[in-house]
Amino acid sequence: MNVKKILLSLTLTLLLGLGLISCRGGEIPTLPPPGIPYKIELVPENYVGTLSGRPGRTSFVVVFSPKIIKDGEFTFETINGRVLSYIENPLQPSQRNERSFIVFAEVSPGFRIRVKAGATEKEWSFPIREIPKCRWRKAIPSLVYYKYASTPSEEFKKIVDFGIKFWNLLNGITFIEGEGSPDLPLFIFYDVGSGGGWGQYNCRVCNVEIPSEPVPLVFSSSAHEIGHSLGLYHSPAEEGPKALMSGSVETTECGTGYGESAEWAWFVNPSRLD
Repeated sequence: MNVKKILLSLTLTLLLGLGLISCRGGEIPTLPPPGIPYKIELVPENYVGTLSGRPGRTSFVVVFSPKIIKDGEFTFETINGRVLSYIENPLQPSQRNERSFIVFAEVSPGFRIRVKAGATEKEWSFPIREIPKCRWRKAIPSLVYYKYASTPSEEFKKIVDFGIKFWNLLNGITFIEGEGSPDLPLFIFYDVGSGGGWGQYNCRVCNVEIPSEPVPLVFSSSAHEIGHSLGLYHSPAEEGPKALMSGSVETTECGTGYGESAEWAWFVNPSRLD
């Protein structure tokens, strides 16, 4: 073998060893693209908190942009608490280039959450922030029976089911369809079509009126009105304008007067449920 052949053989061996020649005809493989630099936000960042000496349940929203992010492309890491579950936010404005999720978490003092997506990660520490309970029930029930005032449409049932799912994920409340027991709450759901909803206070048998109009806000209205019959008045000012239960001022001196936020009305401070 002459010198030229030896050099050619060594060159081919080196190129193959570096993976620069493939078995498919000499293609040069490209490296995978770097992670997408997502923007990550927590809503409402200025109002989240924990109880002072014990675990509590809370809900908030995490927003990713651009909205090309898919399930499984982001992670939650926590200290002094845990993410219980998350669901996609049904109130996302279609004209915005973002995707958001309602996150349900159990938090203790010193809670921190780190969110990772693509090439980006953000971390937030939750301060101790206890607020007035503003409740008419001494304790939020753990079991509720419910029925419909009349045969529900599939659309109305879907709306009610979302409100039920929200409270089940947030506070572990079990909802069973049926008459139940005279010792347990019974919610009766009324389809009021379009317009506002209403959740009855101070009741064992509670009428819960929920609109069924085909707009995203009805999902927030469902969780809001169920929240009233579970025991919550409208939010105190300390819970902020992005709270699920924000609304008119109450005679009990609770209530913010903010009115419900059509986009981010999913926050519940742990003190409200304690």
